[in-house]
Amino acid sequence: MNVTVGADREQGMKVVESVYRGGITREQLAEFDVLPLTAGEETVGMVMLRGPEVHVAILPLWRRRWLTRGLFEAFLGGLEEKYGYALTSCFDDEPEKIDFITRLGFRQIHAEDGMLFFERAS
Repeated sequence: MNVTVGADREQGMKVVESVYRGGITREQLAEFDVLPLTAGEETVGMVMLRGPEVHVAILPLWRRRWLTRGLFEAFLGGLEEKYGYALTSCFDDEPEKIDFITRLGFRQIHAEDGMLFFERAS
C-alpha cells in the first residue's frame, strides 16, 4: 500500500466532513492548508495545517494501517522547525486520539466545551 499526498482538495474535504462530527465547517477548513492523502485513486485522509496547528482526518477503514508515528513526526518536525512548537486538539471523549496525541509528545494545555487542546514544543 502506497499512501501519498495528493492534490484533490475537494475529495479531501469530503473525507474531513465524513470523519469530523460537526467539529469543522467548510468555512473553517478554508482557513487551513490541506493535504489530501491518497491510496491509489482513493482519497483516504487529509492533513490540515494552519500556522503551528495540525490535524489529521483518516477514514475509519484506513486508520492504524498507515498513519504511523514516523509519518506524523514528519509533519510535526516541519512545524516545530518553523514555529518552535505544534498545536492540535480533539474531543475529550476520544481516548484513542488522546493516547496517540500524548504518545507523540504533546501535553494538554487547555480544555473547553468538550475539547482538549495540546501543545508540543521542540
